[in-house]
Amino acid sequence: MQHPYYLDSQYNLIYFLTQPQPKKSTDLLSKLASSSSTHHGATNVLVWDVPKRVKFNLFAEGELAPTEYIASITFEQGYDAQKKQLIFNDYTHVVRNTPLFERAPREMLIIEVYNRATEQMTLWTCDKWGIRKSKLMPFPSHAEWHLDIFNGTLRIMEWQHNDVRIVEVEW
Repeated sequence: MQHPYYLDSQYNLIYFLTQPQPKKSTDLLSKLASSSSTHHGATNVLVWDVPKRVKFNLFAEGELAPTEYIASITFEQGYDAQKKQLIFNDYTHVVRNTPLFERAPREMLIIEVYNRATEQMTLWTCDKWGIRKSKLMPFPSHAEWHLDIFNGTLRIMEWQHNDVRIVEVEW
């Protein structure tokens, strides 16, 4: 089974999305119980600091609920002078990324967490070492979010009948 990971060449860090391993069991009832309660999705982000040869988890044990899993992680990696835009590990939620004046990539991560029990998403932000962690408001899984690079804004949008609820956080 292949585990997803992301390389950050700016700070020489590797981010691994980790999943709990099911406990080995010999009797049939235990096997059935463990297979029905298996967590589907990443439950933490393990960071490997290549130069220091140190690894650590972004989330402390119990910081995420047992029903939560990490859906995505987004961060800036560099600047492409030819395209005049920032380079990201994942562009799924990135909008208005060009044209930009050259700047150093921000040291921040955006971690998207999904809660199966409440069917809500929550965005977490922290620096690339997991310090200054901040949990933003939960929002319904049908809502959308994006990182507007041009305006320096993290935006959550929820459609409500003929209206849209918009929450913006400075990036």
